[in-house]
Amino acid sequence: MKKLTAILLALALLFSFAGCISQEDLDNAVNDATKPLKEQIDRLNADIAAKEAKIETLEDEKAELTAEKTTLEGEIDEVDAQIATLNGKVAELEASGEADDQEIAKLKGDISTLEGKKTELSGKVTELENSISAKDAEITGLHSSIQTLTTEKQTLTDRVEELEKENATLENEKTELEKENAGLKNCLAGEHAYSYTDNHEKTHKGTCIWCDDTTVEAHSFADGACSVCGIAGGYCGTEGENAVWTLKDGAFTLSGIGEVRTYGLSAIPWREHKYQIESATVNDGITNLPQWAFYNTTVKTVTLPGSVTTIGANAFYFCVDMESITLSEGLQSIGDTAFRNCSALKSITIPASVTSISSNALDADLEEILVAEGNPVYRSIDGNLYAFDGDALTLMRYADGSGKDSFVTPAGVRAIDREAFAYAYNLVSLTISEDVDEVRRDVFLGCHFLTKLTILSRSIHIDADAFCMCDNLRDIYYVGTQEQWDALGIELPEGATVHYNYIAQ
Repeated sequence: MKKLTAILLALALLFSFAGCISQEDLDNAVNDATKPLKEQIDRLNADIAAKEAKIETLEDEKAELTAEKTTLEGEIDEVDAQIATLNGKVAELEASGEADDQEIAKLKGDISTLEGKKTELSGKVTELENSISAKDAEITGLHSSIQTLTTEKQTLTDRVEELEKENATLENEKTELEKENAGLKNCLAGEHAYSYTDNHEKTHKGTCIWCDDTTVEAHSFADGACSVCGIAGGYCGTEGENAVWTLKDGAFTLSGIGEVRTYGLSAIPWREHKYQIESATVNDGITNLPQWAFYNTTVKTVTLPGSVTTIGANAFYFCVDMESITLSEGLQSIGDTAFRNCSALKSITIPASVTSISSNALDADLEEILVAEGNPVYRSIDGNLYAFDGDALTLMRYADGSGKDSFVTPAGVRAIDREAFAYAYNLVSLTISEDVDEVRRDVFLGCHFLTKLTILSRSIHIDADAFCMCDNLRDIYYVGTQEQWDALGIELPEGATVHYNYIAQ
């Protein structure tokens, strides 16, 4: 009832404003206010133009006077030269001792005449200079007057612009009020204009832009987007609508209860948006991250809740931009090559609840692999991942992004798991300790820069394919005999030499 009363009151006010003041009224009011100002501006413009024309005339007259002055000054220079010449002749005659008084008197008379002419010319120059100064003063006064008029004109122009802006503002306000008027009329008729916000759940919230009425509606997904709010998304649960994915402004979210359906790579429903995903959040309630989920996407940050128990095979394969991932307590298993080639990911922490990690899951150029305290299966030693059974350790994954060029397996390591050193490009030298009795398949796959291998165990079994793509392996130092080595049946890279009966230093 209160909301309806408020709407009615707003409508009354809107009618009184929008209904009584027309656009013509607004325009006439502005014209009445600006017309005398614009007329005054026109008068000022005419006055300024007249003064500028007067300045041009004075400048022309000044130029003529200056030219005349220059001519007279030239004539004075000529008279000075003539006087100097005559003075020189008088001095010569007086110095010769044969002076003719009559000739000297004539020369001095000529000099006196020239000096009189010079005085006359100098007087004219002075008059011209005074005239020029007078015109300069008049020009300066006109410039000052123009500046004053220009300032007055700018003040009037600014005021006109202010009035016109005020008119434009009033026009916009009137238009908005008319829109609101129409909107509130529709609200009274039950036809709200909802603006939707999305919380990445199975429903979204709408708020009326006119009266603040709210509604909560389910997404209506068709062709990969909600037909109501427009957000990209769809249902992806094993039971249909038990799980939903959404993508908005680079943020990908999985929400719901239970298991997400397993897809082949090309069938992942958000696959077409792979280069739009910047962050990924799985909300509590989802129990798995399916295989291929984010294969070769541009995701940078990932957060998984404790309800997720499994990360499927290849889930983050080739996520070269991924910089961080949060794995929560509750996760139990990580599938094959789940993090392979995540080259920007430098550290990962395995929760205490994880009991199964595929042998090649963490082939990601990691600088360190950490394990939460209390994990019953795995532990971290010097940033490398080991599985343990009593006192026996299995090296699961070497942190190949650490930058170290040599490595010695710690005491107690009994086995080295499949692909434990795969593509460890920095590794140059490796020592396998005497406790190791098993080296599994593809352990050194792609270790292109490994040149030296020392094996201190005689009872070791090494898989035939352990050294695949170790192109630069040159020296293997083995503590056993040649017969023991031959019995292993290992296929070595071309150029590799085995040194038998090696004695550790």
